[in-house]
Amino acid sequence: MPVRHAILGLLARRPMHGYEIDSEFEKGLRQFCHVNISQIYAYLKSLEERGWVNSETILQERNPPKKVYSLTPAGRAELLHWLVAPVLRERQIRDEFLTKLFFCHHVAPATLHELVAQQKAVYQEHLQEILAAGQEPMDFLTRLLYEAGRRHAEADVEWLDWVEEQIKYYGDNPTPAPLGDSEPAAGSD
Repeated sequence: MPVRHAILGLLARRPMHGYEIDSEFEKGLRQFCHVNISQIYAYLKSLEERGWVNSETILQERNPPKKVYSLTPAGRAELLHWLVAPVLRERQIRDEFLTKLFFCHHVAPATLHELVAQQKAVYQEHLQEILAAGQEPMDFLTRLLYEAGRRHAEADVEWLDWVEEQIKYYGDNPTPAPLGDSEPAAGSD
């Protein structure tokens, strides 16, 4: 599971407490690996139960105690095993918008058009955020991940342009195009 292994990868850098791990996700991993702080703590508990991480409670003078997690040899072995194994499936898409789109035959065409326009605005805003982040200096591997995010975001916007064309072409009768036909028929505008 990517989140579990992402946490192992972060702990391979250095021991961290949960909020430090969350901060590292915020710096770029969250774009590919969605997790919130409460889930991070649940994963840490599971990783500790598996023997892949250890925790140590650190007492602090002015703050509550904090639990710092570190990678065990078994955790490092698991991380290395995961890193060198190929991913057997293409990118899994768990996209709420795609699920909504699947059921849009229950709404009026105008509502579908508005939903697509709103989603396109969200995707365009996300793309702009990615492009802004691209202005920052990056090491080689971070640049590779940045490019993956940028290209996926551009493809999402381009796909929604195509969806808008399809909606315009098919209007009130959204009969799907024949398989392999990616453009509306000539003269459809």
